[in-house]
This record gives sequence, structure tokens and C-alpha cells, in this order.
Amino acid sequence: MDAELEADACLALSQVGGIGPVMFSRILARFASAHAGYHASKQDLTEIVGMKRAGALVSFRSRFRPRETRLAYAKRGVETIAQTSSRYPPALKEIPDPPICLFAMGDSSLLTDRRLWIAVVGTRTPSSYGREVAWLFAVGLARAGCGIISGLALGVDTIAHTAALEEKGPTIAVLGSGIDIIYPYANAPLFARIRKNGLLVSEFPPGQGVVRGLFIARNRIVSGLAKGTFVVEGGEHSGALTTGRLAAEQGRDVFAPPVPLTSPLSKAPTILLKNGAKLVTEPGDILEEYGHSRIIPAAPAPPLTKPEEMLVACVREGMPMDRIIRATGFGTAETLALFSLLEMKGVVEKDAMGNYRLR
Repeated sequence: MDAELEADACLALSQVGGIGPVMFSRILARFASAHAGYHASKQDLTEIVGMKRAGALVSFRSRFRPRETRLAYAKRGVETIAQTSSRYPPALKEIPDPPICLFAMGDSSLLTDRRLWIAVVGTRTPSSYGREVAWLFAVGLARAGCGIISGLALGVDTIAHTAALEEKGPTIAVLGSGIDIIYPYANAPLFARIRKNGLLVSEFPPGQGVVRGLFIARNRIVSGLAKGTFVVEGGEHSGALTTGRLAAEQGRDVFAPPVPLTSPLSKAPTILLKNGAKLVTEPGDILEEYGHSRIIPAAPAPPLTKPEEMLVACVREGMPMDRIIRATGFGTAETLALFSLLEMKGVVEKDAMGNYRLR
């Protein structure tokens, strides 16, 4: 079957209401290809997906132009990778509900790269301990040649992606929105860096806005792409805990560090450890699980970016937060994200009043 015809059919099926991964697998099982299934008669489709879904599909294909849509995406730098394509990640085909299509920007060859991929996930508001652990493990794993996967959120995700980029290692960011939607916007510079030096991927097409439920769906892809998932910190009802549980359900390894028992952010790793996750105290513990014996040298302090240097200068002058935001021109969210990275790099710390000072 022609790869472009398959890509067009998968793209179309992924956008038909009521046709998700489960229905798509039934279509593939019944017909010779996605293309054949998409163009099947209403009667044949009804036998597989039911009358209502079959009617919706037939109506949809009368007005949707998959080839034109896919080529329009391509002009914007967005690749459409069908589940039936050889470019689709083999690891993702192993999970119960793999996306029908993936949309990618950046180096899509990373999806079929055979190196060891580890997901590093955690809360958006990590403690200083959590920031240090996330950086230590992400740097160590990247230095050992591993790829780092995370979700581009603030906090642990940002630290994980940044660590991989600083070490010139590959990183994949899985988005919970359309592939062209930058969320949170404070991570726009990181989004651009990953697009240039890594890979952005989503199961949602360009233009799909931010909806809370989509981030839960995103988490299964984060864990599904990885050989193992390292959960740094997270609350009892956090997305990090969900990702760890999904990883276990997918037959992946789950790792967690020792955590302060009195911290509410210890709930996710503690629950996972009680349910079979592997306790790790250094990156080498994860590497040993896969027979990876490369020595990881100690990580030096990463260099500061120009925006970070601006914040350091403001802190040195004793400016309060509102003046820092005005002086730099950064928004509140971006300023807080930058300060989080500066804390992780050991440059600043909070005093008893919650104000930042140089270490």
C-alpha cells in the first residue's frame, strides 16, 4: 500500500468523531489497510464500528480533504506519521491504545532511534530537593547516551528537557495540545530549542487548544515511548503518579528516588514504590537495569542563559519580584520558570520570606 495513501487515511480516521485507537484497531483487523478501511462502504463499516460511527465517517469523508490537509501541515513544518508507517515508533505500537497518528516537529528520526529512552516526570512545582534530583538524573542519563522524554510542563519536565539539551543529548517533548500550541507559554524558548535540537510530538493536530483531559491522554505516550519512567516528585492525584501507573500497566519499568516522607510531593513516588517501582539513588541504578555500564562523570554547573543572567543581576541589586518583572520585561510565569531553573542550577535560593537571593 502506498505510504502517502495510508498517511492520508490515518490522518482522516484520527479526526473522525468516535473513531479512536480501539475502533482503529478493529478497522485494521477487518480491512487490508487503513486506506481500505477509510474508503469502505457504510454497510461494511457498520459491521465493525456500528451504525452511528459508520454514518459519521461517511459524512466526514465527503467533506474532508486529507491530502490537502497533510500537505498544508507539512508546509508549516509538521510531519504526519501514521500508525501503519515504518516511521512510527515501535515502542508505542506495544501499548493498548497507540495514537492513530502522531504529529511531529523537529527530528522525527528520534521516534525510531534504538538508544535507551527514559521518561523523567514530576510536579510543576518541585521542591529544591526535587529540582536537584531531576537535574542530577537527567544530566547523568544524558551523559550516558540515553534519550530523555518528558511533557514540556513547568517544573520537573522543564528541568529534564533542559538537562538533555545542555548535554547535547536527544530529548522528546510530548505535548498535551496541538503540535503548534506552546503551553505553557513561559516555555516558548524551550519549545524552540527542542524543535531545533530534539523533537516535539503530539497525537493532536495543529490548532487543537489546551483542554485538561488531553494531558491525561498525553501521559500514556510519554510512558509508552520510554523503556522506563523515573518519577521525581508528585502529589497523590498528580499527573506524575498517573504516568507512573500507566508505565507499569504498559509493562515498562518504573523508578523513583528516596523522598522526604513529610513532603506532600513525596506521595507519588512513595505510592509507586509501594506498588513495585524500583528505588534508585543515582543514574547508574537505572542504567544497570539495562546492562548499561558507561561511567557518568560528575555534572558541572550548567552555563547561564542571557535571560537568567538578567535575573541574577536584578537579584544582586536586591530588587523585589515586581521590580524584576518590570525591569526585565518578562511575564510573571516566565520569570518564575527562570527562577526555578536558577534554583536548580544552584545560583539562587529563597529566604524565609520567599524572596530570592544569591547562594
